[in-house]
Amino acid sequence: MKKIKIGLTNFWQGAFQDDFWNFFVHQVFSGNFSFVYDLDQADIVLSSVFGNVYSPREKTISLIGENHRPNFFRCAYALSCDADTWDGRNFQLPYWYTRLAWPGFSFVKPSQDPLFNHGYEPPIPIESLLFRRAPLDAGHTRKFCAIIAGNPEALRTNLYLFLNGYKEVDGYGNMFSKPLKDSKFNILKNYKFSLCPENSLYPGYVTEKLFDAWIGGTLPVYHGHVLDSPMINRACLVNYYDYLDITKFVGRIVELDQNIEKFNAIYTQPPLTGIPTLQPAIDFMRAAVSKMVAPANR
Repeated sequence: MKKIKIGLTNFWQGAFQDDFWNFFVHQVFSGNFSFVYDLDQADIVLSSVFGNVYSPREKTISLIGENHRPNFFRCAYALSCDADTWDGRNFQLPYWYTRLAWPGFSFVKPSQDPLFNHGYEPPIPIESLLFRRAPLDAGHTRKFCAIIAGNPEALRTNLYLFLNGYKEVDGYGNMFSKPLKDSKFNILKNYKFSLCPENSLYPGYVTEKLFDAWIGGTLPVYHGHVLDSPMINRACLVNYYDYLDITKFVGRIVELDQNIEKFNAIYTQPPLTGIPTLQPAIDFMRAAVSKMVAPANR
């Protein structure tokens, strides 16, 4: 196949600048592509959900890391958090995959742009998520709990307020007027728990929050739908979704905070039950592009 011309639209600022998606596209096309500014000149268009620029449906693939459904009025194929294949037009690629240190993926720290409020953490070695970690010693000096957030989403705010009623929860990020321009790992290592709920709930929608909390050295206090994510070890976290009762939920955190054995029974658990792979997503993209590119381009 000739060199593919790729148009980009409706992405966040800084997308494809040495990030996961740039790495992923290189894997799909083995470097045999170029980005073009004129969508009319593109063989295919990669589009996301951070704008409303039109591109021809028949040559558009949606890359969706947010909790949005693929809109097949606007695209021919999609990679999203949805488990439904939509008759072969969608591939489930959970957002947390973008946080992993895939072979050959080099991390480039974002600039100190005011619009960037996360993404300063290096990719997570996959093998580190597969094994138990050492228990926390009873004589530790860590503080209780931290939350690092930019969006004051209502459920997140409520969980913070009720948990803070038991013991002080230290808040960081734009939500607390404390912009963070450094790796959150430098903060989390000082805490036992990390309050890290998702912004919204949908089967399969799991972002970096759970994994960053764990690799940062804390026990994740989470809210999200991991029931349909068989690779995620539900024993490694406390999930508000399993309670949906704030009194019982806070009571469980209090119990773990006051009993180091019960705390360590969860804290030492790894977050993954198996080894993830990008190859099926790469194969899906290659097959989709092969169907979309005109025969004259082959």
